[in-house]
Amino acid sequence: MNQTNHFNDSRRRRPPGARPGRGGFTTLELIGILAVMVLLSAAVAERVFHRLREEARKAEKTSLEGMAEALKSHILEARRIPAIEDLDEFIAEELEVPVQRIRNNRPGFARVFLYDPAFKVGNDAPPPYVQGVEGSKEPRNPRVLILSRLDGEVPDQRPFDTLWDTPEKTLPPGWSGDAEDLFIQRIDLRELFHRVVLASTDGTAGAPYDIASSSVQTISPGGRKDLWILDGTPITFYYQNSELQAREFLRHDVSFAFEEGRWNRHAVYGSGGWHQPFGQLVDVFLSTPPAPDAANGVTPEAVITEFYNYLYHTGMWASGDPEHGMPMFYHAGSPDQPMAPEHVIVWDAQRRLSQFTSNLIQ
Repeated sequence: MNQTNHFNDSRRRRPPGARPGRGGFTTLELIGILAVMVLLSAAVAERVFHRLREEARKAEKTSLEGMAEALKSHILEARRIPAIEDLDEFIAEELEVPVQRIRNNRPGFARVFLYDPAFKVGNDAPPPYVQGVEGSKEPRNPRVLILSRLDGEVPDQRPFDTLWDTPEKTLPPGWSGDAEDLFIQRIDLRELFHRVVLASTDGTAGAPYDIASSSVQTISPGGRKDLWILDGTPITFYYQNSELQAREFLRHDVSFAFEEGRWNRHAVYGSGGWHQPFGQLVDVFLSTPPAPDAANGVTPEAVITEFYNYLYHTGMWASGDPEHGMPMFYHAGSPDQPMAPEHVIVWDAQRRLSQFTSNLIQ
């Protein structure tokens, strides 16, 4: 009996300093672990939420920039500016997406599309506008806004000029919310238009042309038209006898003059026409077909155009630029004294003229 008790007692003996064994955590320890886990989860959740918020803001900014480019592209392709209520469908058509993706942002809040209240185009009227044979008067205040908020709906108070001038990450007066969740996409349509001046200095013949292959128009002798045309629009020019002379796609402001039965990029002769034998020689030269072996497709018209550039810019170089302190015949050529732009153009025109005339008689 004693031996058995001794054996049982020895099983319960533990080394000195040893702690009693256990199979789990105390309640206090569990509370501590849970508290740490909650804190870690909150920190991770906050970082994840912040990251998702930043990604949403970047995505909205990119989306609005894409809409702005799509609007401009579609205006140039269709050659029309829609009414404000059709703007979202116009953009959706260009991007080939459902219109709902244009009307609402990802959180589901409605985007707002605004025209400048003073926007005038065409015959000095608000959009919609469809480009016709007469083009437009000079567009006035052709500005567009797309407003989007990620934290709520856009307020009803929408003063256009104030919104246009509101700096990024700033709320307009009277608005509340997070300024970083407000996006204002500004679109200036003025850059889509080019000024085109068509003038006839011919005293006897009408000047035929057409815009975008619509129908042939005629400017009366001595008449003039000042049009604003969308970028990329083709203008076709005809000789006095209605035969095709040339077609040009507009890429910048430009003027054309009709003289002696033909169109020129600039007024070359003047309303008095050519005088002396030199003018007659130019007419003969222009009416001569290019030599069959002319190099690089050069034509008499190309030679005359380059000759005109050489004469015109030589005159500009010779007259100097008093407004900017540039003396006559200034050319220089150093970091401290850069070359005069007119001199550079004259120099280039001289080289091209030499090359063109050489190619013409090869």
